[in-house]
Amino acid sequence: MKRLAIFAYLICFATVTYAQQGVPPYDVLMRSGKIYTQSKDYDKAMELFNTAVKNYPGEPEARYWLGTLYHDRSNFKEMIGQFHQFNEIYAKAKAEGNKKLIKNCEKDDMPKQIRDYSQSAFMKTFSDGVAQLKLADSLARESRNLTEDTAKIRQEKLVNQLFDKANGLFAACLVIDDTVSGVYTNIGLVESKKGNSQGALDMYRKAHQLAPNDKELLFSMASTFSTLLQHDSAAFYFGAFADQDSLNREAALINQAMCYQAMDDEKRFEESLDKIIKVNPQNAEILYQRGVLYIRQASARALTDSTRILDSIAQLRPNDGAIEKAKADLLLHRRGLYEKAFPDFKAAAELIKTDSDYWYWYGTTAMLTDKMDDARTAYDKCVEVKPDNQDCWCQLALVYAKLKMQKEFEEASTKCPKK
Repeated sequence: MKRLAIFAYLICFATVTYAQQGVPPYDVLMRSGKIYTQSKDYDKAMELFNTAVKNYPGEPEARYWLGTLYHDRSNFKEMIGQFHQFNEIYAKAKAEGNKKLIKNCEKDDMPKQIRDYSQSAFMKTFSDGVAQLKLADSLARESRNLTEDTAKIRQEKLVNQLFDKANGLFAACLVIDDTVSGVYTNIGLVESKKGNSQGALDMYRKAHQLAPNDKELLFSMASTFSTLLQHDSAAFYFGAFADQDSLNREAALINQAMCYQAMDDEKRFEESLDKIIKVNPQNAEILYQRGVLYIRQASARALTDSTRILDSIAQLRPNDGAIEKAKADLLLHRRGLYEKAFPDFKAAAELIKTDSDYWYWYGTTAMLTDKMDDARTAYDKCVEVKPDNQDCWCQLALVYAKLKMQKEFEEASTKCPKK
């Protein structure tokens, strides 16, 4: 210990002497800085390493030591600045084949040590950011239960401060390593929680470039696009999420279908419904919705207008075979849509036996496709489920009339005041 103290005194004496004469040599600064580091006089050590960096910018070791001291003080921005300079010197030395400088850089395995220090700093900063985010979420949940306005405002202010602190820590992570998608994702999450959907989306996009197959990220992007009413983009990312996550595929495809429905894109809406039913053939609501889509297509204004126009032309040209064929084709097309809707409504009704709407449309498409036994079964069930459903009673009366069941027709007609 006495010997170390004497050596430190000699170093100090040499440093003072050089200071009186000018800047000490690099080796003297390095030896002195290391001695002060060992004796835990970190301020003096940093002063010496800073002097070395300032006056000998092409030397790597001082930057390494200065970076480690910044690491120990959790000043990761300055740490990474010194490490970047070290890496640039090292890269240049290798590019130029400067063996002496390469050897200096690789002394004491400094490149690996720098990677380890950087990783340690990144993990600590990221972990601190996550902790702030979790705390903010917890306080946000508590604030929803507060009834006193002043307390609620104070709590919300604290939550926003924690969100800002979390974002600051995640931003510091990017200074250390800007290639980790999770950092951008977390910044996006914070922005989303603060109500800044566009800011969140900007971060999610950067994360997506680094991790295009990240399932949670895909879902976050889809949800954010949906919030911004950018339904086409939302549908795309819900679809991408569905491709990656088989467990939640059905839910993602339902969200995608809702986007296409909001866009009035019937073709892609139908394609999404087809995919959902392929994943889960027992989804009664989706079967019903697909049936409704076919009914809407059969009742579309363009189809109705075309039929009316052809009827008008046929009155003027009663013997025109082309007009008659066009009318027949339209009727066939419409019937084809009813035929497509029929099994969907039937399956939905048989899956959810307590929904009168399902039974009603099962019966209606059965009638439109001349399946009278099915129509009778469906309408019977409809009035059983909902005895005051006048539409079902009226339709049931029509079925009995077509089946020439007079007694049943008369009974059903009494419950059909509209007829």
